[in-house]
Amino acid sequence: MSDHLRLLLISLAVAGCAMDGEPELDTDSVESASTVTQWKARGWVPNQKSEYQVGLAYFNGRLQMVHNGHSDPHELWWTSFDGNSWTANVKLPHRATGGPALQVRNGRLDMVYRDASQNRLLIASYDGFTFGAPRAAGSPLDGQVLKSEPATGLTSFGKDLLVAYCTNTSVRIDRYDGTRWELAHSIPAPDYSTCEHVELAGVIGGGEMNLYYATENEMISWRDYPIYEVNGDGFSWGTPRALPNKKTKQPISIVTCRGKTHMTHGGLSDASEVWWSERVRNPNGSYDWGPDERVPNQHSWGGAAVGCMGGIEDPQRTFMIHNNTDGRLYQLEFFGS
Repeated sequence: MSDHLRLLLISLAVAGCAMDGEPELDTDSVESASTVTQWKARGWVPNQKSEYQVGLAYFNGRLQMVHNGHSDPHELWWTSFDGNSWTANVKLPHRATGGPALQVRNGRLDMVYRDASQNRLLIASYDGFTFGAPRAAGSPLDGQVLKSEPATGLTSFGKDLLVAYCTNTSVRIDRYDGTRWELAHSIPAPDYSTCEHVELAGVIGGGEMNLYYATENEMISWRDYPIYEVNGDGFSWGTPRALPNKKTKQPISIVTCRGKTHMTHGGLSDASEVWWSERVRNPNGSYDWGPDERVPNQHSWGGAAVGCMGGIEDPQRTFMIHNNTDGRLYQLEFFGS
């Protein structure tokens, strides 16, 4: 069984946590509550900048991070964190438009990204020593145009890699079995809207792998950016639903760590704002997203990313990393119970 699925099974056994202020939830019935004040600043990641949202994954006992450059936003740089300090940046030979997505699969770390020079996705794998040469990724686009950074996830028991991404007409999910890519699912964007950002994540009380994406409504003068959720298992997917009061102009990031599922996203009136929410348990035992809380004194031009450091048998720690308005990478840690 994969670490990802074990995490979800353990998480489902843990009581969900709610936050005050959500009218649809009976918070008195919830055992504990998390607040945004439990995110504590850990300072700058030394000597590292990024133009876009970073990619995070736990592999080989370290939190791995790949991020874009700042002076040249197509560059990709790689570093890792042992819980106390980050290694020096290593420049990779790969070049991307937008941030990369990282996913552990079959004892390797896969990196999927949008090619900086062509309308296609690429994949490169890290074997514990170095990232290999890029290979073509994704199903044929058939004339569609890539619009955003990709997101990755795993199907049951870590067998297949899922890659979600936005095109000019739809949200697409591709499945890769290690040999062949195929289009697994496609969701047309709502009328007069385009897909802007996408995320794949296992969440407490959700499907095995849930899809999240934001759209831009071009017919509304103030440009609405709602976040949609689609429950799935990697093979079949439900109907998209707009999450109440969640909107973003920046990429979404979701992680399940220490029995909690966290979401971060950007603001609406001010895209650089950093907002956070958590999966909470309803009185009937089902789960939903709690209300958004703004992370104070934090601004990001590329969007915050959340990651989980630690395996199933290791103490787990939840981190948030974002690029400040000057590109410098800043780090926070969640200290909630």
